[in-house]
Amino acid sequence: MEQGIPLHPTPLVLTPEDVEWIDGLIAQGQLPPDWFERCDEARAKNVFGHDHKVDRQGQPIEQGVGSEGNVTANHVASYEKWGKDDPDYERHLARLKKLLAEQQPKREAAAIAAREVERAKRKARR
Repeated sequence: MEQGIPLHPTPLVLTPEDVEWIDGLIAQGQLPPDWFERCDEARAKNVFGHDHKVDRQGQPIEQGVGSEGNVTANHVASYEKWGKDDPDYERHLARLKKLLAEQQPKREAAAIAAREVERAKRKARR
């Protein structure tokens, strides 16, 4: 790392020399004592999103399109095409299809409800 206070984005993996250098800056009072914790928090927000959720063990929970809670037909089709080399391909594919079958009716109902709200808003504007 360059000399001086590290105000630039920190790489995801610090070398032992980086850690030693930053420890020295903390000891000198040039960086706050919780700098490493702040760095870990900033990395998590950068990688998983500012509003990411964590499980009981503190591991981030996937919540975007294609995650367990939001399986899409495109996700399943992509896995069918590209995931064939995965060790547990058949079991994982079956699980994805089951999740899609469970989630699709809820997604369709939400879309219908959203269209109805839009129709009601347009009707109210007339």
